[in-house]
Amino acid sequence: MLNPSGVVFGQLAAMAALALYVASNLGANDVANSMGTSVGSKALTLRQALIVAGVLEFAGAVFFGKGVSETLATGVVNPAAFAAQPQVFLIGMVSVLIACGLWLQIATSRGLPVSSSHAVVGAIAVLVRSRRELAL
Repeated sequence: MLNPSGVVFGQLAAMAALALYVASNLGANDVANSMGTSVGSKALTLRQALIVAGVLEFAGAVFFGKGVSETLATGVVNPAAFAAQPQVFLIGMVSVLIACGLWLQIATSRGLPVSSSHAVVGAIAVLVRSRRELAL
């Protein structure tokens, strides 16, 4: 049962806001890469490109997001290594989201080429490495 206290609701709202922030940065980066040529060549209007990209981004997240999330959460890092202190894993994964969101926003706003996949995997690798270095 969900704890109706304001603290839990606030935490859920903060995580939802963080997820929306990262998703918007991922979408902005992906849409710029995939639809730029279609709009530039006048094959699609900007409005049409946004609609097509929105539908395809949503469909991709719904149909393939679970597998990608499982790979990133368990294939890159072993959650069992954090069994004694699961809060470290939680804080680390939230930090991964914040780092990726900020990096994607900075790189995309400046027109730098950036890979969202590399940003996520790199941030998770830093989490694993720091866990080993600090021996948490």
